[in-house]
Amino acid sequence: MNSAQALFTVTTRPSPKPAGGRAHTLPPEHTSLAQAQRNFSRGLTRAAQLQLAHEVALTRGPELCLAYDNLVAVSSGFRTRRAQAGAAAEICREPCVGFIVQRKWPTPGRPGHPQALPKHLIAFGDVAGKRVLCAVPTDVRAKRDYGRPVPHDAAVEELPYGILVTRQDARKYSGGVATCAIRRPAAGDQVFLMSCRHVLSRTDLDLDTDETDLPVLQGTAALTPLGTTTGIRGSLDGGATSGFDAQLAAIDDDEALTLAMGGVAFDDAESYVRLTGDVPAAYWIATGRVGADGRRLLVGVQHLDTVVNFQMDYPQADGSKVRVTHDLVLHGRPSETLTFGDSGSPVILFKRGRTLIGMYIGGGPGNAYIIPAWQLMTPGNFGQAGESGWTLA
Repeated sequence: MNSAQALFTVTTRPSPKPAGGRAHTLPPEHTSLAQAQRNFSRGLTRAAQLQLAHEVALTRGPELCLAYDNLVAVSSGFRTRRAQAGAAAEICREPCVGFIVQRKWPTPGRPGHPQALPKHLIAFGDVAGKRVLCAVPTDVRAKRDYGRPVPHDAAVEELPYGILVTRQDARKYSGGVATCAIRRPAAGDQVFLMSCRHVLSRTDLDLDTDETDLPVLQGTAALTPLGTTTGIRGSLDGGATSGFDAQLAAIDDDEALTLAMGGVAFDDAESYVRLTGDVPAAYWIATGRVGADGRRLLVGVQHLDTVVNFQMDYPQADGSKVRVTHDLVLHGRPSETLTFGDSGSPVILFKRGRTLIGMYIGGGPGNAYIIPAWQLMTPGNFGQAGESGWTLA
């Protein structure tokens, strides 16, 4: 893997490189490009546009990354524009497929160049009950704009709206935040807390990260016991296998659940997003910290895109790092920098948490990376493929 692919990788087997190095993007003769553009821009709702762009990124990404040497990864989301050279790129609410490149060309376009990225990608969409060809616009972004994200757990003594995980004879707590509580039909009345695996398994503090039944405590000075960790979790092994940075802990009782969630609640058991097209343009991250007003600190985020095959390095207790590939993450721009101790923070639609968007896993200056809610509610991602029917508690 070259340095340009440090954060992104293609994990599916791509098709052979098209002749001349150009991916096929033109529609059949019976549909003009102009008509295909109108079908997309006027015939589809914004949610449908975002969903179609996501499907194109998933299905076309491998072949496109093979066809274009400068292309590192493909995403879907909103277009960005700069008011002037050198200015920060602003998010425009125009759905598109994102081309993440090693470096942007100094002059756009280069018409006729065999490595010029296409301005549109063609796919079928449903317009007025009919399957028609749609031209999905594209947008080119530099890989450097995505930063070098890191997990944001922390070895802290107190996290007012967070959780702390310990073990016998441990010198440090692993600090993070509870994302949500869930019920599993297979477990009867037992309620479970969900957070990042790197928080609940203490992956950067302990050499043995397979241990379970670790005590989970409320992050205040009282250190109120909330429950214990379980073996229901995703993999952070790295390598060619896709990872999933989430884990469950068994909660002791309703009072412990209330303490763990720190005032975040959801409308009902099904209040979470299920499709990329349903991800809102803006949302909140409910951190475990206290803001200047003395209340729980919520950080506003502008959604930018959904990145396929995203990678992040996870520090280990022995000083090494494990590179983990996430099949899918949401990516947004926070209004202020997120920091250590924020891992696991629930990403919510309203300040009081009425709809779950996902779980914050890490980031850096100007970037936040989030596992989407529909993946968090999929038992197979936790090694429980035989289960179904998980709901919010």
